[in-house]
Amino acid sequence: MVLFDSVQSLLKYGLMIIGMATVLFFVLAYGWDGEPPEISLSAEQT
Repeated sequence: MVLFDSVQSLLKYGLMIIGMATVLFFVLAYGWDGEPPEISLSAEQT
């Protein structure tokens, strides 16, 4: 079925793009040295 194949490929490439965007965001946010910024991701530690 053509529709199922297109949806499956769209899901696969969509997840791949989201994964690469997440990795790129963390690289830009943390930097290559790996030192975390002063911003906390959890809402408990304000």
